[in-house]
Amino acid sequence: MARKRIIDLTTTTTLSKNQSGSLVTLGAAGGFTVTLPSPGRGLEYDFVVKTALTGEGGYTIQILSAATSSMKGGVLSGAAAGNPLGQVSSGASNLSITSAAGGYVGTHLKVVCNNDGKWEVSGVAVGTGTGTIFA
Repeated sequence: MARKRIIDLTTTTTLSKNQSGSLVTLGAAGGFTVTLPSPGRGLEYDFVVKTALTGEGGYTIQILSAATSSMKGGVLSGAAAGNPLGQVSSGASNLSITSAAGGYVGTHLKVVCNNDGKWEVSGVAVGTGTGTIFA
């Protein structure tokens, strides 16, 4: 089995369709925004928190346009307290990961485009168990 390409991010970035299948590391204590490319069947990206969030700010994974695409799915909380499951509604336009909700090392998310316009989200969020992981 071939290794995944690793994309180390430390600043706001828009991913390309050519980067599909990559492991994307999130590595800035203040957070930043990652924008997914236009949806296309079979596109997929894995995200892991490499640097825990501190203070204000957070990691945001967003789509280009809520008018033409959306996110849905669920993320299990790895925290000892709080809501054990966060649901992504079918109309969600981004995932906002805060230090409280899932900005600790160990958080990992997978997004897969199952058809044109629909991104499926799954993963585990490690944080303090407070706050919300989805906007």
